[in-house]
Amino acid sequence: MRLPNRRSGSTARDTSGLRSHCPSRTPFAPLGAILSILLGYDAVTLRETVDERLARERLDELGAQRSLAAICEKTWLLKVLDQLEDAIDHANQAVRLARFTGVRRDQLQPRILRATVMQARGEHPTAAHELTLCADDARTNQWRQLEAVALQHRGRGSFEMREYPAAVDDFLAALRIREDAGVGQDQIETSRFALEVARSFATTGGPITLMRRPAAPTTPFDGAAEDAGS
Repeated sequence: MRLPNRRSGSTARDTSGLRSHCPSRTPFAPLGAILSILLGYDAVTLRETVDERLARERLDELGAQRSLAAICEKTWLLKVLDQLEDAIDHANQAVRLARFTGVRRDQLQPRILRATVMQARGEHPTAAHELTLCADDARTNQWRQLEAVALQHRGRGSFEMREYPAAVDDFLAALRIREDAGVGQDQIETSRFALEVARSFATTGGPITLMRRPAAPTTPFDGAAEDAGS
C-alpha cells in the first residue's frame, strides 16, 4: 500500500499491499522540516520513503549554511535523495566539525549518520564496525537512546545484507532499551515495526502483509538528541 500523503506532489514507494511504518522520529534533522518530508519506512527494505519535492526544497533552503545541525540535515537529505557522493562529503564534514566541540557525546550522532550513508553506499562492513563502536561508546557512558539509535541502524545494515538473525537481535535490543528508558511510543513502534519485518524475513523469507496501518507521525526525531538527562 502507499502511505497516505500529507501534501500534493508526495512520492513514496508502492509496497503493493504491504504494511509500511509511518514513524514519528528520525535522527539528524529538525522537527518541522522532516515532519513534512519523511513519509515512513518501506515494509520491504526498511529504508526511508520521502516526499522528494519537499526534500529538495528543504535542501535549497539550507543553502550554504555551515552549522553542525545544518550539515547533518543536509547529509540526511542528500542520503534519502540518493545523492550519495555529496552525502558522504557532508557526513565527513559533520564528523570533523563535531570533533572541534571536544564533547564526546556530540560526536556520536554525526558518526552514526555517516555510517548510515556508508550503508546506502553499500559499505556495510565499515558501517557495521563504526556503528558497533558508537553503540559500545554509548553503552559505556550510559547514553541509552544513542545506543538504541546505533543498534537500530546496525540492524538495518544486517537486514540489507540478508543477515536476518543479526538484524532481529539488534532491533530487539534497541526495542528493549527504548522500552526500559521510557521513551515515546513512537520510537518504540519504529523499533517494533523493524523487528516484525526482520522476523518475517527470517522465518518466511518474505515481508509482513498486515492490514492495519500505523498511526501518522507526530514528531520526526529518532531520540538521538533527546536523552541529555540519561
